[in-house]
Amino acid sequence: MKNSKEIILDSGKKVEIKKLPLKKYAELLQAIQELPKHIGDLDKLTPTQILEKLPFLIGVAYPDIVQVTIIATDLPKEEVEELGLDELTDLFGAFFEVNNYSKVIDNLKKMFARPTAPAQIQKTS
Repeated sequence: MKNSKEIILDSGKKVEIKKLPLKKYAELLQAIQELPKHIGDLDKLTPTQILEKLPFLIGVAYPDIVQVTIIATDLPKEEVEELGLDELTDLFGAFFEVNNYSKVIDNLKKMFARPTAPAQIQKTS
């Protein structure tokens, strides 16, 4: 898995999508707090399903999408607001790929699916 991927915007500008460090994930999580109100539980969606809902999200959660894109790409707000929908989906697709979200989601599901240790059986007389 690569730690970065380059996307070329329609303007010719090259944007390097990098693997996010934990500090940036914290910023990202704050930025997406309001999104579940619009699309339900984000943790139950695959990256593909999120990309499919992106056009709808832009209409109902524009400021949140702009902020998430700024965090994910380091592009200035003015440039993010001028992106085409195809460019935005390219950037988000690269972001999911570089950060290996499918693997992260699978690992989390496995962790939460593990059975807990059985409770000690108490002896009764």
